[in-house]
Amino acid sequence: KAFDWSLLPTAVDAHLVLSGGLTPANVGDGIRALRTRCKTLSVDVSSGVEASKGIKDAAKIRDFVAAVREADATPSS
Repeated sequence: KAFDWSLLPTAVDAHLVLSGGLTPANVGDGIRALRTRCKTLSVDVSSGVEASKGIKDAAKIRDFVAAVREADATPSS
């Protein structure tokens, strides 16, 4: 189930780390929703780029990085 980003405050005077259930398909949504609300934003990923438990998938990692870069390059609304 996707998180409802509108539930978060419009401004957070803090450095945030976005984590938990992130995948190439949803990380961009999180970045776009949060990057203007905080001082800095980092992302953390683990299971969202795994082929199987504990085994990372190179293609999923590339897709994740591409999604982060795309979201970062998208102008804020």
